[in-house]
Amino acid sequence: MVTQTRDLKEFVKAFNTSRKLGDVVSRMTTVAFDGSYGRRAFYLHPLPRLTKSKFQFYVNQDPVKKGETPTWSLAMMSNGKVDLETKESGLDEDTVLRRIMEIIKREEN
Repeated sequence: MVTQTRDLKEFVKAFNTSRKLGDVVSRMTTVAFDGSYGRRAFYLHPLPRLTKSKFQFYVNQDPVKKGETPTWSLAMMSNGKVDLETKESGLDEDTVLRRIMEIIKREEN
């Protein structure tokens, strides 16, 4: 499980309304927050023993217009590059975390 860090606190703050938050966090080794350019993005590294291939998740908040509910994009990354086939946009918090769990289960050893 990922250790308590400032980056993890940012992730929890962003996804605290979802019931899947604990399931996802317990399956990660690292949660890295990227707040550059005024955006909210996270790199999530799953526990190596859970997956047969080496990858990470990239979760970023889509641009928000005033008065709209924030949405998120999710993609898998390998070797520092986003796999465009796995990219999904316009997701709510619950859907992002559910998709992460689905991918981890699919990629299990």
